[in-house]
Amino acid sequence: MPALVFKRPLLFLILEGRKTQTRRLKGCWEEGRIYAILDDYSEGPKAYVKIIRKWKQRLADMTEEDAKKEGFSSLAEFKATWISLYGDWQPETEIFAYEFQLIKTAVRGEPRRTLPGGTPIPKPEKGPPELPKIF
Repeated sequence: MPALVFKRPLLFLILEGRKTQTRRLKGCWEEGRIYAILDDYSEGPKAYVKIIRKWKQRLADMTEEDAKKEGFSSLAEFKATWISLYGDWQPETEIFAYEFQLIKTAVRGEPRRTLPGGTPIPKPEKGPPELPKIF
């Protein structure tokens, strides 16, 4: 099962409820499915999210609002981070945009029942998928 991997600062934005979208070069995550969130391939899941919307988008079509849903204060800040991750900003590049909903956190080993600020985490329709056993 593919997981979504984020840099640690972005992971914290997800856990705080300030990051609800991500943009990727690959389109391997499916709408309606639940995925583990990782910040390092060698560590276990930090949270689980449900993809609630998936669409194709050109980088040139991103808006300030999109950048805020990505957890950034501006499109310029998002663009700088994109360049640091992928090497350049090609406006005509078609990417996959995903909107997701945090459904369960597992930071410090114990799932949280609410988001920071007290917002209840909605219960998933079914529990998070089991991770494959490697050993």
